[in-house]
Amino acid sequence: MTSQQATQHTTAREDTAQHDVTPQDTTSEQAKLSETVQHHTEPHDVPSEQAQPCEAAQQQSALQHTTLNDFSCALASSAPTPGGGGAAALAGALGSNLVEMVGNLTTGKKKYAAFEDELQRIIATAEDLSQKLRLAIDEDAAAFAPLAKAYGIPKDNPTRTETLEAALRAACKPPMHIIELALRALNLHERMALIGSRLVISDCGAGAVLCNAAVNAAAFSVFANTKLMADETYALHVQETTQRTVVEAHDKTQRICAMVTRYLIREGR
Repeated sequence: MTSQQATQHTTAREDTAQHDVTPQDTTSEQAKLSETVQHHTEPHDVPSEQAQPCEAAQQQSALQHTTLNDFSCALASSAPTPGGGGAAALAGALGSNLVEMVGNLTTGKKKYAAFEDELQRIIATAEDLSQKLRLAIDEDAAAFAPLAKAYGIPKDNPTRTETLEAALRAACKPPMHIIELALRALNLHERMALIGSRLVISDCGAGAVLCNAAVNAAAFSVFANTKLMADETYALHVQETTQRTVVEAHDKTQRICAMVTRYLIREGR
């Protein structure tokens, strides 16, 4: 949720939400990867794609549990949430699901037996990241209420500046969390592109692009809020930290896409 959305909503309210192959020798590339994958096995539920009326456009809670159809309709509506932050979280969740899928299609295969334990850890971590990113959809929406309330405080009220500053900082937290989670999912894709089944390596590329999109989309939400903060030192710190992460995510995505492209693209005679 961004400060622009809060401003618009407050104003409106005053006026009246192939074949399989053995993995290639990638020793040099693997040496660059030091991602530590933590084991976590909480279950997750996948949103249904069944078509439903756009009732979610009027709802501001439990967005992660709406159908994809309702979420899409709510996103397109004039409702203040979901917005760019929620869309970023969903993109990251889908990107995490894809690395999980590649792992599930690789595990148990004899040709990849040497990576079995690592694959299981990646699958579990990807599942956890997807669940947390879906939760972040609601976390981002929840950050809207105090921000909108802060903008509603009269400008001559001595508490307005302090209250608004606190609300802007709070509104930054969900998209910053989304960025962190999506970057972790990118780390998993970078590893999975090396050890996953070649039959589904294209899905590593697709998942990486989605995770990178999540990072970039969430970063815009961060910047929209830091731009209006009174504490310039704090705002610049958050902004610069976010910018560095965006660059890191971009570089990872480029490496992953290069690996995937090298394997998939046929050379002409």
